[in-house]
Amino acid sequence: MHRLFLLALIVSTLSVTPAQSVNLHRKHGPGWDCSYITTGTPYKEACLACEAQGKQFDQRGDGGICVGGGTPNFPSPRDADYGKRESPRQPQYSSPQRQTTKKRLWGAIAGSVDRQTNGGVRYSIASSLNYNSESEASAAALQGCRSKGGKNCEVSTFNNGCAYIAGGTSNTGAGYGGSSTRAAAISKCQSQGLSCSDVVGGCVNQ
Repeated sequence: MHRLFLLALIVSTLSVTPAQSVNLHRKHGPGWDCSYITTGTPYKEACLACEAQGKQFDQRGDGGICVGGGTPNFPSPRDADYGKRESPRQPQYSSPQRQTTKKRLWGAIAGSVDRQTNGGVRYSIASSLNYNSESEASAAALQGCRSKGGKNCEVSTFNNGCAYIAGGTSNTGAGYGGSSTRAAAISKCQSQGLSCSDVVGGCVNQ
């Protein structure tokens, strides 16, 4: 009778002792997930359901509960991106725009005052614009001055803005005046007591 009572007490104790729970994710560590549980295991579906909620699974006997309060799942080695580290993004720098320096063009004005064989005095003026070099502009103006009879041609070059040269005569002589504007060139010419209406020159392209 005493043995029967003791046996019943042991059975009763076993029946009320709750099954010990095991957190499978913590047990197996990162890289493990519920898909590793053998198909047909009673608690596999419950484990997968917990992972779908972003939680971990505590196994209790043939079942279990979700725990973790939203703790993200551990990644699975079966996932395509598992083990891949995203390479740090390199800062994107836009390449600086190359500043294209526009080549300056050259121009020149030339003038000459020459005494003629008959004792008279005459002037010769010429200009050149938009040459690639100073020497080319100078040579072109000089040639233009000489082609008009100038023998003492003086050349002035420029590569910014404008230049004009005005020539004129009087009863006693001839001459010329140069400046950055047409009006100023005429004024310089007239300041010598000359009548100046012949003006050449212009501006170089920027």
